[in-house]
Amino acid sequence: MPPAVRPRARQLPGGTLENYIADNLPTYIAADFAPLEARVIDEDTYVQQGRDLEKAYGDAVLNFILATLQPTRTLPLWVSQ
Repeated sequence: MPPAVRPRARQLPGGTLENYIADNLPTYIAADFAPLEARVIDEDTYVQQGRDLEKAYGDAVLNFILATLQPTRTLPLWVSQ
């Protein structure tokens, strides 16, 4: 029996979702440690900067998947607060 073929919403130019995201979305950016090290900002600001950057990247990837690819399968979504 042949393996089951997964349905695709659209064919991606990069071939896989991972390749397309790597080629077309901005790279993940971590919080910059230099201002904290130089004591220009405090630790709370550094942590908040990291959280904001992570959320921005995660939102961009999720919006691309849901809006552009429009998958037909139900995706489990977890909302962090």
